[in-house]
Amino acid sequence: MRDVMELLLFNFTDVLSYLNEQALLTDCECLKISNHLLAFSDLAGKFIDHLDRLSVIYHPNARRLWEIAYSKQSNLCLACDLCSPSEILKLVEDVSTNICSLKLHAEIITISEMPDFFLRLKELSQAHKFMLINDGNYCDDSDVIIELMMNSPIKPAAWADFVTVQCLNGSSVFEAIEKVNKDYNVACLPVIEMSTSGNFFTEEYKKRALSLAQQYRKIVGGFICQKRPINDPSFLYISPGIHYKRGMKDQNWRTPDKAVRFNRDDIIVVGRGITKEKFSRVWAYTYQQISWDAFMIMDNAIVNRE
Repeated sequence: MRDVMELLLFNFTDVLSYLNEQALLTDCECLKISNHLLAFSDLAGKFIDHLDRLSVIYHPNARRLWEIAYSKQSNLCLACDLCSPSEILKLVEDVSTNICSLKLHAEIITISEMPDFFLRLKELSQAHKFMLINDGNYCDDSDVIIELMMNSPIKPAAWADFVTVQCLNGSSVFEAIEKVNKDYNVACLPVIEMSTSGNFFTEEYKKRALSLAQQYRKIVGGFICQKRPINDPSFLYISPGIHYKRGMKDQNWRTPDKAVRFNRDDIIVVGRGITKEKFSRVWAYTYQQISWDAFMIMDNAIVNRE
């Protein structure tokens, strides 16, 4: 037989999303179809509404983040990749009412311009009720990670509620966070999928990373992913790569609606869609409203699915 080349033109999530947008399928019908398909996937199991969800989220930091999201009616995380401390604080002040969390790459911030920046940021987060994620993608032996977390110039253990980690080194990153948490309280977010085009994250890596992380649920608050990889409501599923604009060469953008309703993500991460726009506050409000509306549609569909 001749080899047959398979080409993926679209996936079933895209089909459901289109039919729903065209009012050819209701929200409940989409949910029933999704659940039927999920019965044969790694997501097999029961989805629960937000009230039941709060009672089963395991890590205290993740539970606090979910409480903030519900109280502010915002499942929006702002990805702020600015370098200037003053610019970051100004932007965060502007959008603080619209976000449940703030994700930073602390290593690129010019701390010399404002030595007490992280103290100010922590006070701001407590005053306006949002949580802090350092997107450090930690991946090294335990001793190095401990030094980076506790003794580096940015010292994320002292101010971050969450840090992102990679599982390429196996359990060493989790062992390091366990040691850090003898003095601090930081939850880690393993990165199991990325929104950048051409990345090397395979299905095999994802499965092994998930399996490893589940063994350390005392320190794992959730996962950075494109779509919910497992139906375990004790974790949060946080999704980057959310934007309305298409055609970005290095990103596989998805809309908030698709991420929340069809990929079953809990929290969307928006960066350039807010930080690069002229009216950042307006765009933050827009993403907040649309993503929360999508979440409530999904939540109501779960409650009324019978």
